[in-house]
Amino acid sequence: MTVKEHAESFAWLFKYCQILQVTNLGLMTELRVIREIVPPTPKFKKLFLSFAAQKKRFLDGCQHFIRIDGCHLKGHYGGVLLLAVSIDANSGVFPLAIRICEVENNDSWGFFLSVLHDFLGDVDDATFMSDRQKGKVREVDEDAYKWILENKPDKWSLHAFDPIAKSNHLTNNMSEVFNAWLGEDR
Repeated sequence: MTVKEHAESFAWLFKYCQILQVTNLGLMTELRVIREIVPPTPKFKKLFLSFAAQKKRFLDGCQHFIRIDGCHLKGHYGGVLLLAVSIDANSGVFPLAIRICEVENNDSWGFFLSVLHDFLGDVDDATFMSDRQKGKVREVDEDAYKWILENKPDKWSLHAFDPIAKSNHLTNNMSEVFNAWLGEDR
């Protein structure tokens, strides 16, 4: 894609989100931009996207296991794609939600996880996996860090997970497969 094509596609992003909301009841989309006087065109800040069908299939037919990860976008404008994936009934990778943002930092992860929680609601038996260290959790969310300290490792540590939550996908490969699937288009 050329720089001009990127700019033109950004101009359609607002309309695309509106069309998605009208045609996909229950969709969760959160588009944020920075509006400056000069230049008059808004500057992209972040986008969250997950469809109601993804939520329904996750709640009804996937293991309540969510792997979160991020990858750098390779286009002219760069950025980061944060993603949440799960495992479907056929042990395949199931994309649950994405967030496109400028950088991967505590604010971007905090926003992503907060909107994901708002979208999915409370899923009591959900297990999350990330390559981020426990100390990083404290930087992102003090309440989550306190929860880790107050709960037994079987709620947050791979070695102590209930066998029901275990599968051959409990590795980084789950999100890496999704990243590879995006290939050159990311």
